[in-house]
Amino acid sequence: MLPTLAALALGFTAPLSPTVLPLVAAPRAARSPRPLAQLLGSDGLPLGGDPPGPPPSAGGGQLLGGDGQLISGGGGGSDSAAARQQEEALLEDLADFDPSFDPLAAPRPKYDLAAASGRDDECMWGAMAAAAPAEIGSWCAHVRGAGMVRALGLFGAEELATLSPDGTAQGYAAALIAGGFEEAKIALIDPRVPGARQAALSIARAADAAKEFLCVHCTDGNSLSSVIMAEWILTDYIGAAANATQHVYCGIVYTCRAL
Repeated sequence: MLPTLAALALGFTAPLSPTVLPLVAAPRAARSPRPLAQLLGSDGLPLGGDPPGPPPSAGGGQLLGGDGQLISGGGGGSDSAAARQQEEALLEDLADFDPSFDPLAAPRPKYDLAAASGRDDECMWGAMAAAAPAEIGSWCAHVRGAGMVRALGLFGAEELATLSPDGTAQGYAAALIAGGFEEAKIALIDPRVPGARQAALSIARAADAAKEFLCVHCTDGNSLSSVIMAEWILTDYIGAAANATQHVYCGIVYTCRAL
């Protein structure tokens, strides 16, 4: 008889019945080991163990062609020749591959001409300047065709030396006048000189008051014009430039402070 709970509580136990001993003394059956999770390599075989078959080639991972067949690896004869042909065909297909191409991206406008903001009445637009003096006429025709009435060029003396027909600011302004801009609505500023920021903002305010589009442009359309455009947005759209850093934590703001 097995000891009762009361007997165990009192410390008295009776000898176990011989018929019970085998049940108590029988060892617990050994559990089968749990299968371990395994990582698979590029060849589909488990890593860190012997695969059930011939070992893979020393080359490691394999490349698959469009038909799912190996294009590199061991083997010889016709299989090796076919693999080389497939690999050469793949490399030829990838010869003109451009990883920066985005099929969903909108095409860039000519001269990167775009408004500083999405406001319906935005007066300030930015653009890239003409690449050479001979192109200024076509540049004027394009931006004026887009509605630009005023022009603000941001250039230093060394930039005007290569962009202006005669290498001077007067020569560049004359080329813009020949392209259809009014002389009173053309301004050229070196943004590196003191007071350039306030002068550019004054020109922008005049264009806004007249409800006319102002084309701010520089050599690459970004390095200088984007600074003035950002300052305009921070001043006219978001709020006072003195509080701009409370609204936008952007490196361009600190560049604006240097103008």
